[in-house]
Amino acid sequence: MSASSKYANGFGQVLKSGVLVKRSVIKRKTFQTQNYKRRLFELTENALAYYDGDVQNKGKQKGAILLKNIKVVAEVNDKSLEDKINVFQIVYSEKDDFCTLYIIADSNVERQNWIDQIRSACLNKGAKFFEKYHPGVWTKKRPFFDCCHQSDRNAIGCKHDSLCRPDLSPQAPELPPRPERAPAQVYIAMFDYIPTDDSGLELIEGEQYTIIDASAEHWWYAENRQGEQGYIPSNFIKKNCGLEMFEWYYKDCSREKSRSLLMNSKQDGCFLIRDSQSCPGEYTLAVYTTEQGGNVRHYQIKRDDSGLFFISKEYPQASIPELVHYHKHNPGGLYTRLRNPPPRGNKPQTAGFAHGKWSLDPKLLTVGKELGRGNFGVVHEGFYQNGPNRMPVAIKMMTVNPSSDEVLQEFKTMTFLAHPNLVQLYGVILDQSPQIIVTELLRHGDLNKYLRDNRESLYYNDNRLLDFGIQVKIVFFFYAYAII
Repeated sequence: MSASSKYANGFGQVLKSGVLVKRSVIKRKTFQTQNYKRRLFELTENALAYYDGDVQNKGKQKGAILLKNIKVVAEVNDKSLEDKINVFQIVYSEKDDFCTLYIIADSNVERQNWIDQIRSACLNKGAKFFEKYHPGVWTKKRPFFDCCHQSDRNAIGCKHDSLCRPDLSPQAPELPPRPERAPAQVYIAMFDYIPTDDSGLELIEGEQYTIIDASAEHWWYAENRQGEQGYIPSNFIKKNCGLEMFEWYYKDCSREKSRSLLMNSKQDGCFLIRDSQSCPGEYTLAVYTTEQGGNVRHYQIKRDDSGLFFISKEYPQASIPELVHYHKHNPGGLYTRLRNPPPRGNKPQTAGFAHGKWSLDPKLLTVGKELGRGNFGVVHEGFYQNGPNRMPVAIKMMTVNPSSDEVLQEFKTMTFLAHPNLVQLYGVILDQSPQIIVTELLRHGDLNKYLRDNRESLYYNDNRLLDFGIQVKIVFFFYAYAII
């Protein structure tokens, strides 16, 4: 090797060179066209550089990565990157960004040789590798990692790097094992939330949040990407893994409920995936079609002997998200291709207006018309000024002067309850007469009144009446076993 070829553009001695195929670099802030080009790669003592020429004439330098900035050097699952094989990845830091370079070798042996030599050179320059990486790929066409289904392109890896930098210092006496740190719990906000006091943290739909303390049932302490911390309602977020992170997944949704949601949409191809009721552990796809003036078709999602998911055997896919992606572009045995899921509707109710805030300010309460009379008094509809939001509420005024123990007992019981099928407590006003309990307002009144008012329309709707009966039976079950 001549002196000119032995050293490369001030990067030090050339350790390895060869022609490989690279894909355009993925950066966090920009996502360029996914094109592929053959480049001459040179691994030196200080950098990995690539050129637009070949071994005889390397041409113009097109890019260079300092070895000390490299965080991941690892192989990529075969056929994960657009059906290509022998792919490996390099993740590196650049200013305040992390970038990913995918490189394709001619064979698995060549791929492993490059990985081993790049890793060794990086360790010699003090590079600090990430403990985890993604063996799968995130692409624009499939906006989630196919290895773990995380949708955030910068999500923490899902596979441990067994070859992280070893300790090269002289051996010291062995210390007791360090307790393992629990992995960060990363959740996605499903709804916006504006806090009403300084203890809360704003939620923005689609943003990621790290949970610091989830010991309380209804209000968790969390941190956003900017490092701000505060309490958030736990029913406004979902874990950033599995199917629950996808807006088309309706976990606990009955066949009748899914039909109602889709029929209300009246959009051809509107769809959702729910847990199968007839086959626990499996899933059902429900799709709205415009046939016969509007219909909902239900398809069982099955798996073949190799674990692939399919609706039609001719079009199996590696995962349910990939199955959805395929059928969004191809009917593939469906009556119509998939479009969008139905809207989620109104936000869920929070348990109280804020973390630990059960005592309300009577000056912020507006009392409206009377709705009815209950065991302890009269119920009015009204509004509560919850920060910037004017919330419709039900106001229960105690007119029979119950003992404070009775009021406190009802209040304490309700603070532990939060469920879509139960009336949600917002707070109380106990330091005045009459004492007041403020709850969620039910627009259609209580169940008895609703059944009476809608007797004719419900009389022949067996499925809906059955759904009502099941929900009531569940409440009686909880009550009988002192769960509530």
